Amino acid sequence: MFLKEQYEALRSKGYTPIITVFFSPKDCPGKYIARIFVVEPGKTMATKYCTVADTLEAMRAHIPTNQLLCFPRSPEDDPCVVESWL
Repeated sequence: MFLKEQYEALRSKGYTPIITVFFSPKDCPGKYIARIFVVEPGKTMATKYCTVADTLEAMRAHIPTNQLLCFPRSPEDDPCVVESWL
């Protein structure tokens, strides 16, 4: 799966990737989007890597869930955020 491969490629380069799942963001209403972000000291940056699915279950099939921990949306998060995987 493309998202899993990109996640692993970023990890192998020493980055700390985070996969954040969104539902119905402005750029893709009515769909689930998973985007990879990388964490560097003092900042978090979006990457160009993302995938789209119709359901949350279908989206999770693109995420290496057996290797990561799921964090539910925090009250401070954008309302479109569903969960993040670290």
